[in-house]
Amino acid sequence: MMPAAVRLPKSRQGRERLAKGKGTAPEVLVALAKDGHRDVRGGVARNPATPTDVLVALAKDRSRDVRWAVAASPSTPPDVLTALAKVEEIGVRGRVAENPSAPPDVLVALAKDEYLRWAVAANQSTPPEVLVALAGDKDRKVRTAVAKNPSVPPEALVVLAGDEERDVRGRVARNQSAPTDVLTALAGDADWNVRIDVAENPSTPPAVLESLVALAKDEDWYYVRTAVAKNPSAPPEVLVALAEGDENEGARRWGVAVNPSEPPDMLVLLVRGKEDVVRRGVARNPSTPPEVLKALAKDGDRHVRDGVARNLSTPAGVLEMLAKDNDRNTRQAANRKIVLRLCRQLLSVDETNTAAIDMLRSQAWWEMAPDDPAVVVALALSPNA
Repeated sequence: MMPAAVRLPKSRQGRERLAKGKGTAPEVLVALAKDGHRDVRGGVARNPATPTDVLVALAKDRSRDVRWAVAASPSTPPDVLTALAKVEEIGVRGRVAENPSAPPDVLVALAKDEYLRWAVAANQSTPPEVLVALAGDKDRKVRTAVAKNPSVPPEALVVLAGDEERDVRGRVARNQSAPTDVLTALAGDADWNVRIDVAENPSTPPAVLESLVALAKDEDWYYVRTAVAKNPSAPPEVLVALAEGDENEGARRWGVAVNPSEPPDMLVLLVRGKEDVVRRGVARNPSTPPEVLKALAKDGDRHVRDGVARNLSTPAGVLEMLAKDNDRNTRQAANRKIVLRLCRQLLSVDETNTAAIDMLRSQAWWEMAPDDPAVVVALALSPNA
């Protein structure tokens, strides 16, 4: 029985937020599971803190959406998922097929389902031998799902790297689990879209850096060079070469400008150019030195100043100046960034936790302390990452 001290919000929206909240007490979730509105019960079904017996009961809910939510919840007990995998409702079985907590034997069985093989192929918990088998499936959608799966065995990726479909090879090229020899081979793929995928893969290992350098120097692969320019794993010497290249390739130089791995001294050189798009990139780069951000805050291009206002590394003094900028969007961005930092320093609310901060913006947050009830509620509903 729910304690008398606990009161549920009167509005449906309030109860729904509470049902989804990570910090909601189990006894409150028990009460919300009996709510008359399906969205509230669905929120309970999706909440990882929901007690097992509540999920078992919701698995038989009258609402399809609630049953689907239970089937998709990683917290649903294995025996319940096993039972749900056998129901006639394809939507329920499909959620089970996607559920990372689905038992291996359930996934093996669902892999034979004509309409759900692709969901099993995308599930990171699918047994390796099943993924290897699905890599040879006749359906391109299934093979693409296997190629995207971060848990796919290397031998399956080797097979899929030679697939006749460009989309499948491209998914292999994007997969951060792809073996070095596979990425090396795909770096020379006949289709430039696949080469772009290799160039953008942040896990492209040192063994493939030589091929990245070759891609960066290829005179015909403009888009590939742009992808290399944005890759945080690209070696400094490649980024320097791309930054010093043809000034007519603005998109490529923008890629270098936004790359957080770009050496600071090169970012300094980039802002001296005449290309607005490049300065905009440097303005948003979190690795841009404070003195450069200060200079860009006075740039004649309002988009450059706006980028500085949104940059996590912009010094407080620069934000104060931009809060008085002539451009409304820049002023708003700067003021919002100031609020975010104050909330972090005064209330221990993380700067990236915009959901919690939005809840506090309409209140006198500047008068609050970290233990203020409003702050506690905001963090309970939207905890810091």
